[in-house]
Amino acid sequence: IDHMDQDDPQIEMFQLATKNIVKVLKNDFAPYLEAVLKICVAQLTVKFEDVDWNDQDLNWDEFHMTHQFVDGTQAVRTSHLEDMDGALSVLSSIVTELNVLTIPIMSPLAQAVLPLFSFVTSQTRNRAFSLWADMLAVVKLGLQQGACDKSLFDQLFVHFLKHNVEQLQKYSKSDGCYETAASI
Repeated sequence: IDHMDQDDPQIEMFQLATKNIVKVLKNDFAPYLEAVLKICVAQLTVKFEDVDWNDQDLNWDEFHMTHQFVDGTQAVRTSHLEDMDGALSVLSSIVTELNVLTIPIMSPLAQAVLPLFSFVTSQTRNRAFSLWADMLAVVKLGLQQGACDKSLFDQLFVHFLKHNVEQLQKYSKSDGCYETAASI
């Protein structure tokens, strides 16, 4: 996947195949967690591009505008957004299917997902919130089964609250505030 172009349709096929393999193998998929996590985390890294608003040759259908400035715009390719949503879906499948077996990847997964809570598209943000809820549920189950200690739950919960309270303060009187609050 690392060597593929952003628009490569094989990325979507990889994501679909991974979700199906996880459902079939269940616990036997555990040895592959770190490798798949590495691939998905790479897909979750936001790749902004500076685009010129006045460029007549630019195909705006290929981009999702994120920030508009007087001298230009930052945007993310639509295909990258689709890959991000697919990676979130794969990770959600892994977390829900493997439950407590995913506890060893919770911290790096949290670091990758947390920035998406303030991401511009509501679909991506909502998928990130949903995955985080799945992660908290698994860690809670892990606590009940003795598979982890309370510090992991505290870490996930505190990072979640801290990040989102900061976002609510930042957008206190805007639509972004209401969208973030509704997602939480």
